[in-house]
Amino acid sequence: MTAAWVPLLSMQFVNSSKTLLTLCQLDLMRCKLEWLCFPPPQDLRFTLTHTAQRILSSLPLANRSAILIMISISIEFEITTIQTQRVVRDIVFLVDGADYVENNLPAVRDFISSIVQQLDVRPERVRIGLIQFAEGQRTEFYLNSYSTKQDILAKIAQMQLMGGNVLNTGAALKYALANHFQTSAGSRVSQGVQQVLVLITGSPSQDEVKRVADQVALAGVLTFAVGAGQVEESELKKIAFVENLAYYQRTFRGLPNVVKNIMTPLITVVGEPGKLMNISRDVAFLIDGSDNVRGDFGHIRDFIIKVIEPLDVGFDKVRVAVVQHSERLTPNFYLNTYKTKEEVLGALRQLSFVGGRSLNTGAALTYMKDTILSSSYGSRANQNVPQFLIVLMGGKSSDSVKEASDAVEN
Repeated sequence: MTAAWVPLLSMQFVNSSKTLLTLCQLDLMRCKLEWLCFPPPQDLRFTLTHTAQRILSSLPLANRSAILIMISISIEFEITTIQTQRVVRDIVFLVDGADYVENNLPAVRDFISSIVQQLDVRPERVRIGLIQFAEGQRTEFYLNSYSTKQDILAKIAQMQLMGGNVLNTGAALKYALANHFQTSAGSRVSQGVQQVLVLITGSPSQDEVKRVADQVALAGVLTFAVGAGQVEESELKKIAFVENLAYYQRTFRGLPNVVKNIMTPLITVVGEPGKLMNISRDVAFLIDGSDNVRGDFGHIRDFIIKVIEPLDVGFDKVRVAVVQHSERLTPNFYLNTYKTKEEVLGALRQLSFVGGRSLNTGAALTYMKDTILSSSYGSRANQNVPQFLIVLMGGKSSDSVKEASDAVEN
C-alpha cells in the first residue's frame, strides 16, 4: 500500500453542533498529505489561537502538500504585547508581482522597508524573507540569506517586478510554506519561534486560497493579509490568520496608513515565544486494522507517534485514544486509559496489528462518536474540550461512510 484515505474529522461541541468532514490523501511512506475533497462551508468561520492551530501542526507537510484539519471552535484571539527588544520572529513577505503592480512597485517597496526599519533584524531576533509571485513564484531571499538590516533593505530597494498576467495566490501560499518556512531556509519553527507571513496583493486570486490559507495557519504560520486596489477585502479576511489581521486600502498610496496599524500585532505573540499554553484536547485515532495495511501497519503506528510526540499529553491536557477497525472493532486504549505521554507513547510503540478481511468504517465512526468520544470513556466534550477524530484507512469501506458522517454532523 502506498496511500491511504485519511478523513480528518473535527467535532464541535462549543456554541454549535456543526461537525466538518474533510478528506485528505496520506502517503504513509513519505508522510505526504494532499487535499482531495469536501471543502468547508463558506459560512462557517473558525478562529484559532497560536496554540490551537499548533495542536496537530506536527503532521508532516511535504512540498505541494495540503492538510486541512477543521477546528470549528470559537476561541478568542488573545495577544500579549512584549518589549520590542525581546521580539523573536521569522517574517516572510509574499508580494504580488503581477504586471498591474508595476507603477505601484515603489509604494510596495517602501511599505516593506518601513516595516523592516522598525524591527530588530539580526539572526537571533527577527529574520526576514521575501517572495514575489504572479502565475508562478520567485524567491528574492530566504530567512537565512542576509543577517543585517542594511543588507535586507538594500535587497528590497533592488527588487524588480517579476511580471505576469495571472495571479495564483493559493499556489504562492503553498510555495511559501513548503520552501521558506523550513529549517533549511532559515526558519526556526523547531525552536518555537513564531512564523509570520505578510501577504501584499492588489488583485483577486485566480486559484483557491481558503483551503491553503487554513493549511498555512495550521502549520503554525501567522498570516497578515494586506491589499490595495482591486483585491476584495473578503478575500483578504479569508487568507489572514484572523479577520482583524486583514488590511485594505483603496490604492497603494494608502499603504503607509497600514504600517502604523500592522506594527503592534506584528511584534506581539500569543503567550511566551516557544512555549505552548496548557490547553486541553481529546484526540482519538480510528485506524485501519484490516489485511489491507498488514505490510504498512508500522508506518501507521509511526505516523501516530509523530503526531503525538510534540503534544502536551496529560490527563488534564491532551488525552489520546486509539481504536483499530476492520469488520470488528478493537479499542487499543481509551481517552482515560493513560495519564502521561510516556504511557501513551509506550502503548503506541507496542501497538500490534489486529487483522481482518474487510472494513466497516461507517459502523466504526458511529462507535467512535457514541462510545470513545463519550464521558464514560474519558471524553471531556461536556466540559467544552475540543474533540478530534482522525481516521486512517487503507481500503474502501464495506458499509456506508456517508450515512455515518451525516449522523455525526447532525
